[in-house]
Amino acid sequence: MECSKAAKTIALFSANYPPHTGGVETYTYNIARTFASLGHRPIVVCLNNTEAAPIETDEFGVEVLRLPCHKVFKDRYPIARRNPGCRELLDRLDETHIDYVIVNTRFYPLSLFGARLARKRSITPIVIEHGSAHLTLNNPLLDAGLAGVEHALTAAIKRCDPRFYAVSQAGSAWLRHFGIESNGELHNAIDASSFEASSSGRDYRAEQGIGHSDLLVTSVGRLVPEKGVAALLEAMRALHSEPVWCLFAGDGPLRSSIEQSRLSHVRALGNLSKPDVAALLGQANVLCLPSRSEGFATSLLEAAACGTPAIVTRVGGVAELVPDDRFGTILERADAAAIEKALRAALANPDELASQGSNVQQRVSAQFSWQLTAENVLKACRTANGS
Repeated sequence: MECSKAAKTIALFSANYPPHTGGVETYTYNIARTFASLGHRPIVVCLNNTEAAPIETDEFGVEVLRLPCHKVFKDRYPIARRNPGCRELLDRLDETHIDYVIVNTRFYPLSLFGARLARKRSITPIVIEHGSAHLTLNNPLLDAGLAGVEHALTAAIKRCDPRFYAVSQAGSAWLRHFGIESNGELHNAIDASSFEASSSGRDYRAEQGIGHSDLLVTSVGRLVPEKGVAALLEAMRALHSEPVWCLFAGDGPLRSSIEQSRLSHVRALGNLSKPDVAALLGQANVLCLPSRSEGFATSLLEAAACGTPAIVTRVGGVAELVPDDRFGTILERADAAAIEKALRAALANPDELASQGSNVQQRVSAQFSWQLTAENVLKACRTANGS
């Protein structure tokens, strides 16, 4: 375990942070929380796209500076608002001694700011990649423009000479698209036993009228195009006469398409608390995640912690958590036909699902803890800075 007597002040730059929800937010929050538990001083610098308190020290001792921002593309691409409030927070940061700088994701202007701040202080920043494809808005023209912005910001951050890592092997491979060789993986993680035990006990089968023997499928996360929402809906349409239900937990621009689908066995639950997510995953038979791009999906780790196997595309951290069909089902394609086929197989083989759930639960508990990831991040910081 990292020794607290060599306490460090660690600045973590993340465009989004709780109460905003998402995988990068969860990663940053848990890494910062674990740093604090190890005796270090974490300071999170993020953008205030939820109107939360601009300055906060949370229950774990994590200091948070939330810069005022413009919410671009419905808050998916926040950009700092240069006003007196922003200047006041940056002045506060300027007066703070910092030992290490960690930047989560490389394609936000705030990421570039963090990398440049590190270099001004003769610190080698650690940049952690959380994706495996370009961000998409499901609009060809906007997507092309956004990809151009991403390449330009990545080129600028490369000039700061950071050490690049990724949360998964797929993320490391994606960095090569930008001419970057990853230094390795700093995996997404979970406190598996704590998450499972946090269940609220909410009974979704009773609430929704789902039979005990019916196949309960869930999708947990942002309802955005790259998560495969449309394909999963189409597969559920093909399964309308089967005892298969799909509950979507989360919010986003595609929520209306779920609510307007008129599928009797499909529900949009909206954003759920973590205890309610744990309850849902504990009751579900399978998580379906037909994503086009992931870093290392938090919902995949949460499902594994609850002993719920996944039907998932080969993106993000899937290769690490689901190396073969003993641990889950890999979709070779993210289309409706492939999802329908996998769901029919799950319906016909409940014993295999149970075995997959048990295997993946053991794997996530043994290999994907926040303690291990935080210590590996600190090791990366020490190696980069010779300290």
